[in-house]
Parts: sequence; C-alpha cells; structure tokens
Amino acid sequence: MHEDDVAESTLNTWKEILKKDGYAVKAGWPKADVPDIALKKASHIFARIDRLNQEATPKEKQRRCI
Repeated sequence: MHEDDVAESTLNTWKEILKKDGYAVKAGWPKADVPDIALKKASHIFARIDRLNQEATPKEKQRRCI
C-alpha cells in the first residue's frame, strides 16, 4: 500500500468511522476511569492460583480436585 493511500485510509477511519474531528496525531490521550482496586487484587490472586496449578505435580493436582 502506498503511503498516500495509508494516510487517506487513516484519515477516513478517524473521521468517518470513529466520528472524530481534527487529526489523530494531534489527539490527546483518552480519559480513563478510576482503577478498580478489588478487581486488580482478584486478578493477582487468580494469576497466583494459576501459576501454582501449572507448577503442581499430577499427584498434587489430584489432591486439589474436589
């Protein structure tokens, strides 16, 4: 794809599909919501459980099953 085609396609996507004014290269960073601390902690807990399960021997895995 030629660079002029890429620029035109990018501009079209920015204005027509995303309904944005101006240019993408001049746009600011989007605003984000306040992080959910409980969700972040839960993610770390599940990641730790997953890691422990991956490192467990087959016998340990069998004992953990209910």
